[in-house]
Amino acid sequence: MLWHPNRKAEIPLDFDESVDAEFGTRAIKITPAHDRYDFEHAKRASAAAG
Repeated sequence: MLWHPNRKAEIPLDFDESVDAEFGTRAIKITPAHDRYDFEHAKRASAAAG
């Protein structure tokens, strides 16, 4: 978990091999309801946590 100082709330941090290590900052925002790739990532993360 990361701490958001302005919201004073924890933000989940996740790692996934689908992120391209050679592209950009390698940090992504996940919005499962808006993107099918994000939805698939959320399903994998949920299965791994559960």
